[in-house]
Amino acid sequence: MNRPASRTSTAEPTFDAVVVLGDALLPDDTLSAFGRDRVRRGAELVRQGAAPRMLLAGRGPGRGLGRRMPTEAAAMREEALRLGVGDDELVLEDESDSTLQNAYFVKTRVLEPRGWTRVLLVTSAWHAQRALVTFQRVLGCAFAVEVMPVPDGLCGAELERRRELESYYLGELNAQLEGMVEPDPARLESLIGQRRGNP
Repeated sequence: MNRPASRTSTAEPTFDAVVVLGDALLPDDTLSAFGRDRVRRGAELVRQGAAPRMLLAGRGPGRGLGRRMPTEAAAMREEALRLGVGDDELVLEDESDSTLQNAYFVKTRVLEPRGWTRVLLVTSAWHAQRALVTFQRVLGCAFAVEVMPVPDGLCGAELERRRELESYYLGELNAQLEGMVEPDPARLESLIGQRRGNP
């Protein structure tokens, strides 16, 4: 198989992983336009040498856990392979179905066990601010987190609707984490249980 996503840079990677956040799959279990664009940007970053691997994060509400429907992470993996990213360059986190859970499970299931501390988030521009704040709050100061917003093409009423929703969810998150200077595992686990299935 040809590998068009092979590296074009020999410089030392800046990040341990490019973390691509999933978007809800379409009814036919394929990636949305947002999801495809995120994977494509992640593949470009790996090719450019930003990190040696892509970490694909997302299960999706009602998916996985023995169900036959593919997870967001699995669908992103197929797209990444199609783009030429090697299977050995892919890591999947397929337990999460919200941005908060993305951060928590990426940290506890992938980053901490492997000793990775530097991550570059890839998500749509409309989601970038909340994703960055969520990961910074959940991962804590021991981790370096940056975000790469992917252009989303939104404008007009749809862009305004997205902005309002993101502002609401971010405000809700800040209220729930009020007073938590550094990550509190017990508190985060409780929040994750409460927010199962929420964005």
